[in-house]
Amino acid sequence: MEFIDFFPRLKPFEDVDEIINHYVSRELRLNLSSDKRKSIIENTDKSYSLLAFALQGCVEAKGAGDPNEWLEKGVNYQLEKLEYVLEGPDGTDQTFPEVVVSLSPLYINEVLTAEKYLYQLGFKPNTLNALVELGEITIQKTPDGDVFYGLPHLGQARAYWRYGTTYRNRRNLPDYEDFLYTYAISNAPNGLEAVVEADKETRNKLLKLLNRDNKIEEVLERQKSLMAIASWIEYAEQKNLKRKDTLQLLTKKIEQTNRLLDAVSCIANVCKRDSETKDRFLTQLKWSIIAERVAKISRPYDVLGFIMDLRAADKDAASILIQSLDTKPLAYRLNHVEPPEDPTCAIFHVIYMVSPKEGDKLWIHLNREHIANRLINAETIRILGLSIMIVFQADEDKGWELWRLLGTKRIADKLNQAENENDVYYCIKNIYKGNQKASLELLGLIDEKLRQYIEYKLRMD
Repeated sequence: MEFIDFFPRLKPFEDVDEIINHYVSRELRLNLSSDKRKSIIENTDKSYSLLAFALQGCVEAKGAGDPNEWLEKGVNYQLEKLEYVLEGPDGTDQTFPEVVVSLSPLYINEVLTAEKYLYQLGFKPNTLNALVELGEITIQKTPDGDVFYGLPHLGQARAYWRYGTTYRNRRNLPDYEDFLYTYAISNAPNGLEAVVEADKETRNKLLKLLNRDNKIEEVLERQKSLMAIASWIEYAEQKNLKRKDTLQLLTKKIEQTNRLLDAVSCIANVCKRDSETKDRFLTQLKWSIIAERVAKISRPYDVLGFIMDLRAADKDAASILIQSLDTKPLAYRLNHVEPPEDPTCAIFHVIYMVSPKEGDKLWIHLNREHIANRLINAETIRILGLSIMIVFQADEDKGWELWRLLGTKRIADKLNQAENENDVYYCIKNIYKGNQKASLELLGLIDEKLRQYIEYKLRMD
């Protein structure tokens, strides 16, 4: 939009008066009344895209009419202009505005439209590629090979759908709810997402229609995003989750996913339902498959995140998972963690707190001396203090074993050389939380001036 060229570094929308003043005075040499300014702000819903349309419409109308009319005029001006944008040697492509209008009903809820569905609507690859090059639409490709398209701004989607009636009719597009339903039951890999991301009233109506037409399971089967499935679980009718085929489909999706952190949301939402559904679901899940995938997660912090999120979601689920874990390969991977990422002690802690037996198994397989050396050489001493604290909190004997491997003098030397006094304070404070005796033993070896500072801070706490 032209007015953006004059504001390359836009401030928050509260400065919209400045934009209106600049643009209208430059284009029309007139001042708008305060009522019209207020109406512009209300009609554009704090969207710079809608503001651009409204101001363009104001120019087209030479300041006559009201802001709502300007918004409609500005949108249609933009859509009409798209009809005459050069695609290349073949000349103009008059389906350009139809594409952006067709993307709008889904993008109103920030859901992308599958390329294969746009082909079903009759759009050509060259048309879509040209619009991407022009910056009028966005493209997203997934590792699975799916391609999706969207719009640059949410405000554009609302405006195009509301005012692009000419182009909706030209493409014979149904109304908003029917469009979402048709998309959901198409072969799109995110049809369920289009339903669950809609407003509450529309979502509930569409879910009832899918149930009425017995389409839920096939839409669920095609849906690739586990986050969308997790949302559906939250909103689904109880009868859906009691169906054996549906539960089997859910467990299959979770067992096969490479996005385990998303799987936690699915498990959590099922476990929030009635106890019978939860028990059947947890029993049907092949936890050995999930545990094997967890042990192979490339980033140790993601292993920690998965176990912690699952524990927060449902302790029973976390307990089953941890009992299914083979701690030996997990320990092997943790023994070879490269700094600065070293959540080894945190992973031990969370496993031990759920199942001391499995925590003991992991501890046996860990190269504790190597881990102690990594902690001493960690980039930040706060990690050192936190690691000591959580091992003590899990099991005092193991805390003392780690303490001896670290060596009180080695820890003290590390802290005495630290540049930041607050880091030293937080390190010792965390050790104090884990074991007071160990922290007092350490304080006796800290340089006097630094020790006085830490003792003062501890008293103040």
